Amino acid sequence: MKGSDMSNAPYIEVDIEGRGTLSVPRPTSLADLKNIAEITEDELVPVVGALYNGRVLGLEYCVARKCRVRFITTGTEEGADIYRRSLSMLLHAAFLDTADESATLKIEHSLSRGFYYTYKNNKELTEEAVRYIERRMKEMVEECVPFAKKEYEVEHALDIFENIHAHERLYLLKYSTRAKTTLYTLGKCVNLAQGPLVPHTGYLKLFRLASY
Repeated sequence: MKGSDMSNAPYIEVDIEGRGTLSVPRPTSLADLKNIAEITEDELVPVVGALYNGRVLGLEYCVARKCRVRFITTGTEEGADIYRRSLSMLLHAAFLDTADESATLKIEHSLSRGFYYTYKNNKELTEEAVRYIERRMKEMVEECVPFAKKEYEVEHALDIFENIHAHERLYLLKYSTRAKTTLYTLGKCVNLAQGPLVPHTGYLKLFRLASY
């Protein structure tokens, strides 16, 4: 009816690429929408996010208005970015669980389809230590640990980074003009949200660490 407020309607229409338009409850997460639409996926090329009205979002995002959605897999550049970003945080979380407190791991740059890291400590990083970190990563994959996402006041986030001695993340946020910021937490690892991640570590079955 003309002039009526439809914002409180219990259902919304979502145009899903390859599936047409569906009417779903308001709100519905993209993960649930994927199941409702019966999106098929290859275990080796999983769905890790979606284009929501052209924006790349994680599967935890809840749609609450009429929209267009295209699910993306790791076979797309956007999906591969989500996977690598999530895998990077998994590596840091596993590293914090296995390394001594004086050791640091720093991401440097892209290398092929992965990332190159530097390791700093008074002890040499042995092949055995690399395999130990990799085993811890695989344990966390089996545990399906969620990537916890939460918004904080910037000053609170700065306190968090200072307490865990995350100096690079502290520096990145220190000169922010925003009042709030979003952080992801996985185990002992806390990071700035610089793009969507997968919902939990169970998505990250394919990876390998290599000494370089």
